[in-house]
Amino acid sequence: MTQAEAEGKGETLTHENPNYMLSGKYSRWDTPLGGPDHVRLTSLSPLRRPKQQMINVKQRTLVEQSADLIIDAASVGTFLPGDRLVEADIARKIGISRVPVREALRLLESQGVVVSIPYRGMRLMAVTNSSAASITRVRVALEAMAVRDCVAYATDAALDEVRDAARQYRAAEDADPVGQRRADRAFHRALCVATGNAALLSSWTAIVRQVSVLWSLVDRGSNSGTLASEHEAIVDAIAARDAGRAASLVEEHLAPVMEIDFESALQRKIVQRG
Repeated sequence: MTQAEAEGKGETLTHENPNYMLSGKYSRWDTPLGGPDHVRLTSLSPLRRPKQQMINVKQRTLVEQSADLIIDAASVGTFLPGDRLVEADIARKIGISRVPVREALRLLESQGVVVSIPYRGMRLMAVTNSSAASITRVRVALEAMAVRDCVAYATDAALDEVRDAARQYRAAEDADPVGQRRADRAFHRALCVATGNAALLSSWTAIVRQVSVLWSLVDRGSNSGTLASEHEAIVDAIAARDAGRAASLVEEHLAPVMEIDFESALQRKIVQRG
């Protein structure tokens, strides 16, 4: 069926590859986009954004789960920036086989979290104050975009998912560091999922994994209650359809990261490890 025929009949065409499916009324995007999520788009007219988008997140693959386990380990300092990452050691520490670890490391390399150095193997990304500032600026920009898009496009059901993620973070106040950081990532990810923008979600996923390496150097302390309140305020602003306030709250929420001396924090961690 041609594009004109599809549009005339109002029929649905589907593109598929092993990693991604784009489905919905035929649009001018006539090739599939790469990525792990399902997206449903309404018909597009030139230069007009779809009125609705929906991301249906598939069950995470073993490789993606392995990547998350590696990130969890990095987020609590099991691996420090610059450390060599050996498949067998990682598999033993996180309790999975070497094959998904190997594929997870390749995935993380594509996302800038892991670096392959000739004759030195795979290493966790290096951290400098300059690189940390760059990573944080990108994250702020993505999440400010996310909340603006939530205000414009997210359904009430999608916002309920975001609010539930905020509650889950509040409930994780007394959890161990891994549990707290997982709940924090889950809240911010829920913001991106609610936009229906798969490209934004993919970009955010890569950058937040780098952020997790930064947070491995910082003791969270006792501010989880403050962070929970900030999450809830962001959700309230989105629910009120106040894009400017929601974006400002996200920027304020993430701004303190810019004040951290990550280079000094890394040196302290190295000394503590001995």
